[in-house]
Amino acid sequence: MSSCQSTSTDCRTLTQVDEMLDEFEETADVDTEELEECAEDLDHAVEKEMDEVETANTPKSSSEQARRYSDRFKEFLRAHKLCDKIEQLVPQTLNRFLRFYYRNLRGKSGEYLAPSTLGCIRAGIHRYLTSAPLNRAINIIEGVEFQSANKMLRVIGALYLKTGGCTMTFPAIEPADMVKVAKYLDR
Repeated sequence: MSSCQSTSTDCRTLTQVDEMLDEFEETADVDTEELEECAEDLDHAVEKEMDEVETANTPKSSSEQARRYSDRFKEFLRAHKLCDKIEQLVPQTLNRFLRFYYRNLRGKSGEYLAPSTLGCIRAGIHRYLTSAPLNRAINIIEGVEFQSANKMLRVIGALYLKTGGCTMTFPAIEPADMVKVAKYLDR
């Protein structure tokens, strides 16, 4: 039985991959183009399987949140007659659009959103962009190219507090409880 659980004919077993690597090591005169083609074969075979594993093991609530917030962002862009293909935008353009979006985020009654809500919206969009099948190598939360968008997010959070919004605070978790949490998460 193959260690690969996919029914796809593109899928190779670990043994086949090891054999391919052994062949490459034995052949000193391998053409660079040939090596790149084999790497592409391996990439296509493994990439699809990894995406399927990642998608299958992502909690539904996270996937739904990411989809919901990215869809709202796209709807906002369409309403303002801007390109809504966030999957393909270069980081600089995505930053400008996010900054504009964050500036306009409001609750149903027109009030500013709480900082935690803003953080959840940003995290959902980030998850959408960086998870399978997109797997974009960008970080809208900490990336340098997204500083102005994140500054706008902080400003909107501050406006929430200045206009009378309040945040809930909770006592710190006791050290004994942190040990319990760590044990639970390390299973």
